[in-house]
Amino acid sequence: MENQPASPSNQAPTLVMKFGGTSVGTPEAMTQAIEIVRKTKEEWPRLVVVTSALATVTNLLLDSASRAAAGDLHTVYEAERRLRDLHTGICEKLVSELARCAQVKQEINHLIDDFTNLCRAINVLGEATPRAVDAISAIGERLSVRLLAAGLESSGTPAQYIETTQVIV
Repeated sequence: MENQPASPSNQAPTLVMKFGGTSVGTPEAMTQAIEIVRKTKEEWPRLVVVTSALATVTNLLLDSASRAAAGDLHTVYEAERRLRDLHTGICEKLVSELARCAQVKQEINHLIDDFTNLCRAINVLGEATPRAVDAISAIGERLSVRLLAAGLESSGTPAQYIETTQVIV
């Protein structure tokens, strides 16, 4: 028989699970989400998990962009510190392997640096363009998905995060 690409008629169904910001907003909440995914994976071999930014993070990002446009970089730097503390703190609690945790922290720091640089550009221009606001808003999900994937891996569940920019729908 000739190999054929997978189609809805010859592959197992896919379950898509979505976790909102409060479902992943603390180490305890993310641990609970990880456990839900682990248990679900036993019954659904084809599983896709979608996650929002951690609770309050999207608002923090967007408020910072707005304040940067108004000339307030102090708020941006405070948000940068809060984002680093929150995300690296959760990483340290969820990811037991030191090398993996260090890798995730490096990715977190890179994304937060991107946020700060975007806010600086907004500050110089004096306005937050729709494209800049979209890029800043997406950083929250990009941070969260790394934590969730690393937490799943650390708990023994194979996981890989995929950036939405890599998905064609």
